Amino acid sequence: MPRILIVEDDPKLASLLASDFELEAFEVIIARDGVQAVEMAKRDKPDVIILDIMLPRMSGYEVRRTLRKDKSLIPILMLTAKG
Repeated sequence: MPRILIVEDDPKLASLLASDFELEAFEVIIARDGVQAVEMAKRDKPDVIILDIMLPRMSGYEVRRTLRKDKSLIPILMLTAKG
């Protein structure tokens, strides 16, 4: 079963996204901030990351930079409400 890491600090949005992916038979794990996202990405090895840009403790940009610096090839979809 493909695993998706959703990185979103808004609990309602994270839950909505998780529900939609679970209906399509994905295993979903959720991180609530950037630091937790990096830890979970390294530990749980998701197949894809859906990453909010504006996060507590570490921005989505910093998460992406950290993972790429560590040679992670996990595909990342950036999610934002920024205009």
